[in-house]
Amino acid sequence: MNNKLPDWIVIPCGSGGNIVSQYQACLDLLDLGVISKLPKFVSVQIEGADPITVGYNTQQMDKVLILDNMAESKAEGIASDTCFNYFKIINILRKTNGLALSVSDSEIDAIKSYKHLEYTSLSVFAALNKLKSMVSKNETVVLIGTAGKEK
Repeated sequence: MNNKLPDWIVIPCGSGGNIVSQYQACLDLLDLGVISKLPKFVSVQIEGADPITVGYNTQQMDKVLILDNMAESKAEGIASDTCFNYFKIINILRKTNGLALSVSDSEIDAIKSYKHLEYTSLSVFAALNKLKSMVSKNETVVLIGTAGKEK
């Protein structure tokens, strides 16, 4: 990418450790003067098991959101009723003009390519389908996968 960060970083989000770590790395690059702006961060969760998406979209900032009757999903890595990095992630999304997206198992199942990836990792491709209309032609998007399938 010619020593340039992408405009968007799309990350599967369960406990949020990955998104928090990548944001901190970007802050470090910004502080060092390696980059001049932060990318927009996009968290991806499963519909019905998506406290970050619900909390971000409803601006729930007085307490950590805990969902009742959490939906089940094959994407166990991002299905959650709560998130211990809740406030950090909400703030990251706000500070970067990012988004919180939720996808369904059926949207993940519709991804025909990349079946060699672990199911949770496929969620970012389903999220990309929702994000496409918001991304300008000259912007770059990086999708973060979490793991490959076990052999």
